[in-house]
Amino acid sequence: MQFLALASGALTLALLLAILTTSRYSAVSLGSQALATVSAVAFFLGFAPPQLLRTGWRRPEQARLQQAIASLLSFAESQEEVAARVLEPAAAIVGARAIAIRNAEGRIVAAWNVSPEAWAQLESGRTPPTLWGDAELVDLEVPGGSLVVWTSPYAPFFGDDELALLRTLGALTGLALDRVRLFQAERDARVRLERANEVKMNFIALAAHELRTPVTTIHGFVTTLHHLSNRLTIKQRETVRLALIQQTQRMATLVEQLLDLSRLDADAVEIAPERVSVRSQVEEIVSVAAPDPLKVEIDVAEDTVADVDRHALDRIVTNLVTNAFRYGAPPVIVHAEQTDRHFRLTVEDRGVGVPPEFVPDLFERFTRSERSRATPGGTGLGLAIARLYARAHGGDLVYEDALPHGASFRLILPMQEPVERRREALGVT
Repeated sequence: MQFLALASGALTLALLLAILTTSRYSAVSLGSQALATVSAVAFFLGFAPPQLLRTGWRRPEQARLQQAIASLLSFAESQEEVAARVLEPAAAIVGARAIAIRNAEGRIVAAWNVSPEAWAQLESGRTPPTLWGDAELVDLEVPGGSLVVWTSPYAPFFGDDELALLRTLGALTGLALDRVRLFQAERDARVRLERANEVKMNFIALAAHELRTPVTTIHGFVTTLHHLSNRLTIKQRETVRLALIQQTQRMATLVEQLLDLSRLDADAVEIAPERVSVRSQVEEIVSVAAPDPLKVEIDVAEDTVADVDRHALDRIVTNLVTNAFRYGAPPVIVHAEQTDRHFRLTVEDRGVGVPPEFVPDLFERFTRSERSRATPGGTGLGLAIARLYARAHGGDLVYEDALPHGASFRLILPMQEPVERRREALGVT
């Protein structure tokens, strides 16, 4: 562009000198001819510079490009990091106004001097308009992705040399992107394996620790019956029988809870929301979970429906109702409603509530307050499991003091309108 400006200026000056002189052999005339010659040479060099001259012009950009290629060989943790290393040097060497790199999945991993609007259109797969009125868009396929380049007024079109440079750089960048993708896949697999191993070890430790007490108790009672059954009175045998039933039920509950924890920790619980009539579902859960269903007040409208996972709702409400009777006092109130795209279900009792100092640890595993330790049958896992199910469902379980007194646990689940009903509402078949 500088040569073209020089050529234009020299030609203009030559014309002015030619107008001012009337003699072919005067100094002014000779100067005009010399300027015309310089102008012609400058136009030639500007429009079709020789390869040697073009190589010299590009030496600084070539150095930057070599540094960028060398940086591709060094370690990078993300595809964005790889792409950012070569964008600006690549744009500089071909005189591009802006440049972006797509990966093999068609996702834009990095861009230089690209507006947010153009970025969004590239992400959506649409061809964006030119960023400037005098720039053309070049979409160049390379191994491992593609390069999207906007030309500039200084390089209005790309020749074979520019395209070859871009293809070479794009191929090297594609290899680097693939290397990062493989590294990330390997790292993710390693993290999953470590997580699975951690879950397994935690499950073994929890099972060994928590099952020891009921197993030891059952073993002691069975040994007593085996060796001393003839010496026990009817009342004593009845006491042992009831204790065995209680301990076996406790062990069965504990095993089921430990399995729940292991599945939740391993993200192996599949949440499949479906249309549920909330009142009938709550009534069914309460009839099984509550020691005295008549002391449960179900405050749920008949027409209340929600998209929830039945199993998750069952596990959550069962634990909350069981805890309300075990550690609180009736009446137990179950209230549910769906508002502002959220489903809310509250279980509260009229007991003394949770001590304020224990609230921060309320949902931790195997944690029980001093008052709850005096209540037989608890494991300290119910609330932890209920909250994990709520969070697996995309929601949460929170505690607050009930009014005028007691404990209140609120389940909050986000509701997502099923695709079928949304399509029907929009009139799409």
